[in-house]
Amino acid sequence: MKIVILTHSSFSHVNAIENTVKSLCKKYEVFCFLEEEYINIYGEDKNLHYIAYHKALDKQLKELLFRHNPFIEKKDVPTIEDLVAEVKYPLEYMLEGSMIYVNDLLPIIKQINPDYILRDACSLFGRVIGDQLNIPVLGYTTSPTFTDLFVESHLRKYLPFSLKRELDTLSDEQINSLYTMIKKQFTKTCTKYGIRTLPLNYLTCPDEKMNFCYGSKRLNFIAQEETKKYLFMKPKIFEVPERIENNKDTIVVSSGSLINFPVKLYNYIINAYKKEPYQVEISQKYFGTDVFKITNLPSHIHFHKYIKQTELLQRAHLLITHGGYNSILEAIYYEVPILVYAITHDQFINSQRIEELNIGFDLRHMELSGYNINKISHKLMDSVEIKEHIKDLKSEIIALHNDEVRKYIDEDYVNGNL
Repeated sequence: MKIVILTHSSFSHVNAIENTVKSLCKKYEVFCFLEEEYINIYGEDKNLHYIAYHKALDKQLKELLFRHNPFIEKKDVPTIEDLVAEVKYPLEYMLEGSMIYVNDLLPIIKQINPDYILRDACSLFGRVIGDQLNIPVLGYTTSPTFTDLFVESHLRKYLPFSLKRELDTLSDEQINSLYTMIKKQFTKTCTKYGIRTLPLNYLTCPDEKMNFCYGSKRLNFIAQEETKKYLFMKPKIFEVPERIENNKDTIVVSSGSLINFPVKLYNYIINAYKKEPYQVEISQKYFGTDVFKITNLPSHIHFHKYIKQTELLQRAHLLITHGGYNSILEAIYYEVPILVYAITHDQFINSQRIEELNIGFDLRHMELSGYNINKISHKLMDSVEIKEHIKDLKSEIIALHNDEVRKYIDEDYVNGNL
């Protein structure tokens, strides 16, 4: 049996599925499409074939972005029609970009003639290719899955996360009308490009016949009635031999490798911990350059361009993070409370879930100051209840497996669903 995997270009997306790829290689012939820099990232295996996306595709996407700017200016007081347009234009850009990949990859995948396609939620072209070649598609996310049915369970609460917009000025009737109009627009736009209608949160919800995601149900945003469409996999970090130091003496501050916190937040953090006994290790990718310079730091507070986050978390009392999913999983694994300051994309709804699960606190819910950050930090670090919640969540995730996709394909094949 042959399986094609269509990855996304981000390292975190590629890295997260390593154990799934290796599990599939035990039994099937796997053709993994990735950016050229990630060739051999999973090591060598007689059943694993790496295929690099053509570099010309990236150039074509940049040209498309220049011609078709999807980031329209958001109005301070938008109409319902304005809000629909704010999701319509990015969708059109994504679909037009997907067609660039479809045209390039379709003949290659047709020649491979796979039995299944696995696609990253961000690899929309996999949906089109699977449908055109009549090949079953499994979707996956490496962030929390955020489905439309879950949004519909409480539109007022969750639709703002989908639109990245506050909707407080809209009535319940207007919000329902807005959602209906968006769904109709999605159907119209997807039909134009010849693709099955995508969900509103298409980058965090592949919405295929069967899908898989990483982490327990409680970390994902999936309605109860659709859980049978999802396989919950053990994240890679939870396969690492556990090393947690008893002598925790560190506070870790990291906004990921792509985005930085606002400068004022770093100032508040320095003031929050300048008299504390902890080592404070801060990641700031522009540190030491003309863009970001800082002097007269207390001797126990250190800035770095990059940090080895998992090593530091082994002795950490607290993690201050942007709310990226990998950082959340690492904090849970090493049993570290979380202070989150969301910056973009799924980080905002992740921060809400952190509070709902009582494993941390969202800094956007208080007035930022050194005093307040210090106060909430001690509340988290001293809370036995929060540490127990983290341990419970960790136990849930450890009980998961990394071979559920292979088992599903086995069963699907035996049942003659190909």
